[in-house]
Amino acid sequence: MDKNDKMTTSDEDDDLSSSDGEDKELEERASLLEGELMNNKYLYEVHLEVVEIYRKLGDIKSMRAAYDRFSEYFPLTSTIWLAWIKDEIKISTSSSEKKNILALFERAVKDYLSVDVWLEYVQYCLGNFELDETYKTLEKGLSTAGLHTNQGSLLWDLLRELELTQLALHEPLTDKWKQQVVKVVDAFKRQLSVPLMHMESSYSEWKELVGKLPSEYTIDPKPIEWGYQQALKTLKTYQPFEDQLLIEQDEETLYNIYKEYIKVTKILLLLYACMKEQ
Repeated sequence: MDKNDKMTTSDEDDDLSSSDGEDKELEERASLLEGELMNNKYLYEVHLEVVEIYRKLGDIKSMRAAYDRFSEYFPLTSTIWLAWIKDEIKISTSSSEKKNILALFERAVKDYLSVDVWLEYVQYCLGNFELDETYKTLEKGLSTAGLHTNQGSLLWDLLRELELTQLALHEPLTDKWKQQVVKVVDAFKRQLSVPLMHMESSYSEWKELVGKLPSEYTIDPKPIEWGYQQALKTLKTYQPFEDQLLIEQDEETLYNIYKEYIKVTKILLLLYACMKEQ
């Protein structure tokens, strides 16, 4: 292996290195597993073990090839994608390498619906690219995973944090401040109209914000109140399904829960569509 293909990191607890004594054993094991994959590409556990071996060896070239091959035959879970992406982030320094990280995130969000992946994606953009790119990515995440009842609020919270951070940069009651307040209010309005777990906490933060606004500045809370109450009613319908999904282990039972959950969701969406037409 060329020394330029060897992954290095300064993290003390990094799991990508192994002692010289282990390297030979790991390389032999990898060679054996590669032989198995030559005969059958659909061995999920073998793919998984191979990428982990290359990660331990710090063999970035072989690791990338193994991940690419793995993703060609199976959708990768969020855990696997994030492990790969975080490894790449540790060694990415140039603009082209950072753009490659974005490409990996784009591949990751297409395999499974994962709020965790979207959060990491947005956070990466926030730390490495212009704010416009962060907002663009966050909006994509919200359109894809913002309706996730159990975890979607994490993405909405991030939007509100970004808007509130921008608000803090302006003097109260200036034109720019007023423009930013509109964006903050809109973020709350959008979030509170979606049935999400723990949305009562977001509503409390909304009330707190309203109470802190200068008395000279007024807003109409009615649209937000209406959206929140409607979303809260819907959440009460979703809640039993979410509770079951958190504790159920049997795959067949989980499948039946999801089927019933989807059926109820479709009925509610049809009802809302009819209400809007009236």
